[in-house]
Amino acid sequence: MTYEIVSAISDREGCDIADLPPLYETIDPDALDTLTSHDVCIEFSYAGREVIVENGAVRIDPEPSSLD
Repeated sequence: MTYEIVSAISDREGCDIADLPPLYETIDPDALDTLTSHDVCIEFSYAGREVIVENGAVRIDPEPSSLD
């Protein structure tokens, strides 16, 4: 799940994955993987974008967030 999120953000931003801040500075990747194996919705801000993980699917808000 974590790779999907970072990859989707890098695609949106038009940058390399290595250019993004570490995801673990925003959310615990192990906890995210554990939680997303259940029927839950998780929303958080990462690299200036709103990330929504619901039922195993990742959505990235199309516009940068002002929360980051």
